[in-house]
Amino acid sequence: MFPMKLGWIGTVAFQAVTPEGRELVFDLDEGQTLPPEFKEGDEIQVIVHPDHPAGIAMGINAGYYEVTHVPSGKQTKVLHKTSQWRFT
Repeated sequence: MFPMKLGWIGTVAFQAVTPEGRELVFDLDEGQTLPPEFKEGDEIQVIVHPDHPAGIAMGINAGYYEVTHVPSGKQTKVLHKTSQWRFT
């Protein structure tokens, strides 16, 4: 679990900033948006749920990030496969 601050929120991705100032970008699935509770500057927590390496090797990536909006407790999942284009 990583405590972060929510940076910009776009139509296809959003930014998270670690306490050390590292900027991360999470791609959203087609048609997915963050819940309305998520606002720039709010604290979020990210838990990584990786898929098994065999599934990834076969092109089936069921891994995801569980993103929790700390102030409201609202959660959303960001699928790893939405960022697959970055690694091909």
